[in-house]
Amino acid sequence: MLKSNHLELAPEAILGSYLQLQEVERACRLVKSFLKIRPIYHRRERRVKVHICITCLAVLLAKTLCRFRDCARNQWPFGQSG
Repeated sequence: MLKSNHLELAPEAILGSYLQLQEVERACRLVKSFLKIRPIYHRRERRVKVHICITCLAVLLAKTLCRFRDCARNQWPFGQSG
């Protein structure tokens, strides 16, 4: 059961937002483990914002590349590629 303080949202929207959050968190863990990045603790607000921005851009890039990959697979005229 999911609970939200956004009473104006439909249950489907709340579930969709929760699933997107899980996807972003999973992607961040994957990127950090792949790059062997240790936890980073920022003390200045500007650095925290920049870190979040870079992380979001990395997730967006990863999702875009996956979509291009999936699109290319579906358009391959001879069945499965690879």
